[in-house]
Amino acid sequence: MNRERELKYRVAADFAWPELPGISDIGAVLGAPKPVVSRYYDSKERHLAAANASLRHRDSDGWTVKLPQARNGARLDRLEFQFSAGADPGADKPPREALTLLRGILRGNPVVPAAELRVLRSDARFSPEGADYALLLVDDRVEIIRGEGSNEFYRELEIEIEGDVPEKELKAIDRALRDAGADASFPRSKYQAALDRQPESVRPARKLSNDSSVEELIGEAIADSARRILERDPM
Repeated sequence: MNRERELKYRVAADFAWPELPGISDIGAVLGAPKPVVSRYYDSKERHLAAANASLRHRDSDGWTVKLPQARNGARLDRLEFQFSAGADPGADKPPREALTLLRGILRGNPVVPAAELRVLRSDARFSPEGADYALLLVDDRVEIIRGEGSNEFYRELEIEIEGDVPEKELKAIDRALRDAGADASFPRSKYQAALDRQPESVRPARKLSNDSSVEELIGEAIADSARRILERDPM
């Protein structure tokens, strides 16, 4: 299990990376683009998408389950479980262990192919001298396979956080990217983008105020517990 922490942005096709704190000329040091094909699986009712979770297969690294943790501005925190490509049963049969992790969300519903993406990915890892953390800069050109000549294209940047990066540095990176035109207004996973779906929970949280009644406070507390159970309960 890994904890995936990243900043995520949509950008224009001709976006130019700005100079980031301690990192310059990013476009010149990013690796050559590598093709990646991702296939996502979900129930017919899209239970995983509704819970901000995903079940993905890639030929290069097998199966991956992602479970939501938190969202703060451009930042996404998720738990990531990977299943070795060496033991990969194929792109049409998710491993039992992966489905067990998602049992609380799927509630017994079988999974079926839900979306397919082709990505050209360039990336580079940076670690300041003497630092115990690193940043993986990712530049993805994404093609959502719609079929019948109606595929959708977009470009996405990710800053994957490895270790304890100082909050001041993350804020400076975020500010530099936004000032250059990167859009972080509503980060969502590639799977949700493929479905053209905004992140959501089992039921949207009710806005409470100082004027909320006791019944509203108790009701929202119970609803919040139900959301957490449905999204995380492995049973």
